[in-house]
Amino acid sequence: MRNVRYRIGGFHTGALYGVAIVGDVLQFLITLIPIIGFILSSLVSMLLYIVFWVWFRLLGVGMTEHTDTLIARIGIGIAEALPIVNALPGWTLAVALTIYATRKSDEKKARG
Repeated sequence: MRNVRYRIGGFHTGALYGVAIVGDVLQFLITLIPIIGFILSSLVSMLLYIVFWVWFRLLGVGMTEHTDTLIARIGIGIAEALPIVNALPGWTLAVALTIYATRKSDEKKARG
C-alpha cells in the first residue's frame, strides 16, 4: 500500500479534538448559568462553527464534503443551535466524524 498523505495530520487531529472538547465543556458550564447562559452558549457555538470551518478549510477539508456524514453533521448543527441541547458534546462528535471521513477519503485516494 502506498504512503497515505492525510490532510489532517497527528498534531491537527489532537488540537482539533482538544478545542472541540474544551468548547463542549465550556458550553455545558455556560448552560448552567440561568437565562443568560442559553444565549451565551449559542454564541459560543457560533464562534466554534466559524473556528472549525476556517480550520478545516485551511487544511483543505470541507465540513460538508463527505455525503456519508453530511446528514449527521446537519443534525449536530441543529442540536448545537438549540438551548440546553447544545450542552451535549456535539462539536466533539462533529470533529470526530469529519476527521474519520477525511481519513477514509485520503486512504481511498491513495489506493487509486
